[in-house]
Amino acid sequence: MKTKQMSQSAVEVKPEAQTIILQPSKTKGFKKNKIKFIQNTEIGGSAGKIGLSDSFIADLFASKKGNLFEQTPVVIPNQALGAWLKDRITTDKNICANVNFIQLLGPVIQQIYLSNNPNSEIFDFSQAKFIIYAILCKHRFGSADSSEIINYLYADGIVDKFKAFQLASQLQGIFHEYLYLRTSELSKLKPAYFKEWQKEIWCELLHNIGEQKTFVDIYRYFIELDDEDQKLILPPRLFIFGLSSIYPSQLEILQKLSIRLKIYWYYQPCSDAYYGDLLSVKARENIKNKLLRKPDLSIEDLYLAPNNIDRQILFPQ
Repeated sequence: MKTKQMSQSAVEVKPEAQTIILQPSKTKGFKKNKIKFIQNTEIGGSAGKIGLSDSFIADLFASKKGNLFEQTPVVIPNQALGAWLKDRITTDKNICANVNFIQLLGPVIQQIYLSNNPNSEIFDFSQAKFIIYAILCKHRFGSADSSEIINYLYADGIVDKFKAFQLASQLQGIFHEYLYLRTSELSKLKPAYFKEWQKEIWCELLHNIGEQKTFVDIYRYFIELDDEDQKLILPPRLFIFGLSSIYPSQLEILQKLSIRLKIYWYYQPCSDAYYGDLLSVKARENIKNKLLRKPDLSIEDLYLAPNNIDRQILFPQ
């Protein structure tokens, strides 16, 4: 788990609960965010063991202000964890009300966007393959690298519609990944390192959906948001529980929102010690056989060498 603010954070350790809390510091030149990151190897709910769920319930009921009937959003990785947390809250407080468990972060960001842009309509990206199929059947590609797609789609000057639909389905998945993993490139398409024929299809897709919005529009809205804008409609607090990873673009949005929105993030690692460089037996053997060319170099040297030489060997630029 990583955030750009980690290096600027003060660390508070609670030994009795083995809980690590990261609080942003007031570093000159940086705007203080309101992300509270709680890490604990114990999930909680067991007698004598204080874990993440105990911290979550304590924070949830700590200082609830504002509308009594307003729901508090809690982002979870799956509904099973949400059902378990409801049971934990009910067991501890005898009732669980006005807590909205939402699977994954995307719907929360989308709802905040729609609250501030009520006239906007979000495009259902599951329908993109049908639009892309129509584009493939009718569009005349003119880019320099379009020969590869033309040779694939056309036979004797006629579009193979079965191949076109197969490709449209694949491109829908590719563009969906681009939306979240290469969001900034899609927002500035011209210099982006995409195939030129992919850029043509994407532009045609945007033209066909008209005024409907995609995640690129949502991303651009939040990134370009004025930090001093007082009209932004936000939930009073946001809780994230058990979510081990998110898209980089969503993390950027969270950091932007955290300037004015208190965010509680509860993360359960498998160990309190650093384990990022641990390798499976298969991975270690692969490195030994394929990457370690010198007979006097062992795999342990990768982690002892200065200047992160291990990452230079494993992940060359």
